Amino acid sequence: MGRKRLLNPLRGWSDFFMTVAEVIFLNMRMYRLTRWIVDRHYADPKFRPGAKEFELAQIFERTGRIKEAEEHYQRAIQPGEVDGHLFLGDFYERQQQVESAIRTFETALLLAEDEPPLMNQLQERIATLRRTGDTSG
Repeated sequence: MGRKRLLNPLRGWSDFFMTVAEVIFLNMRMYRLTRWIVDRHYADPKFRPGAKEFELAQIFERTGRIKEAEEHYQRAIQPGEVDGHLFLGDFYERQQQVESAIRTFETALLLAEDEPPLMNQLQERIATLRRTGDTSG
């Protein structure tokens, strides 16, 4: 029991350092090392579902593997949660896939019904994307 108490704070520090390493190595464009860290860090089933998929999606997007990135962003979506839709919508917007971004943000809007500030932001963003889509078409 004493050993378990000792390991819990160490796990917290381990998570912290792994998260920091992910960000640092991703920004240093050390993608293989980042992926290795992500694979090890999120191997524990205690992590939120979709967390590993989101991290892998970022790596694939940064390396230009767009199709794989999209697949991982889609897998990061969890039923009833808005976050995955926001990340996927952001991805579509960065890829200039305006219609896909709008559809994804509309889904997020339906899920955000209990969060009025987020709903307002999504409505504004959708309106902006629609205006952008109208001028580019």
